[in-house]
Amino acid sequence: MMRHFSNQTEKLVNAAFICWLAIVSSQVHAMDLVTFGKTCLKQENYLNRLKQKIDEADFARDTSKGLNNGAKANLRAYNRQLGELESELVECQKINPNSAYCHEVRIHYNRLTELADRAEDRLESNLEKRDDHSPQNLFFRQQRYDNVYDQFVAMCRDSDAHYQLLQDPNAYQQVCATSRNKASITCSLF
Repeated sequence: MMRHFSNQTEKLVNAAFICWLAIVSSQVHAMDLVTFGKTCLKQENYLNRLKQKIDEADFARDTSKGLNNGAKANLRAYNRQLGELESELVECQKINPNSAYCHEVRIHYNRLTELADRAEDRLESNLEKRDDHSPQNLFFRQQRYDNVYDQFVAMCRDSDAHYQLLQDPNAYQQVCATSRNKASITCSLF
């Protein structure tokens, strides 16, 4: 014998089934939004690291420029003093090479020579380091950052999926649970 459900029972079962499908599809949709949100957070973290490296390189370049100017000025001063002292040393060597005065001039000359050599080494070292922070390098890094940032904004801030992520409480909670994430571009409306 076949049992038939009443129309009312059949409608209730169908309504329950439809509700269940809506909940499941909502959860699947939320999972897609969670994946979307986590991908955007990863890209945002990458952009933040890239920007930090650009800022550090820019700062290092400016600092290096200042150090180079200081090292150049020191080297010029040492060389000028060496030039002045050289004539005294030659004069001293001719007149009385073993005198206390001549000995002091030689010590001072040797110190200045050592300081000039150190200043030269610093200049060479700074120039080698500066190659990595050249204006061309920084320009291309900034271009790369700008391109990636524009793509990020188009996908993760100005898209329908981003708006849906912010509107879906389940997905938003899973992606933006921490205070650090809540402060991110991905988890904010503006």
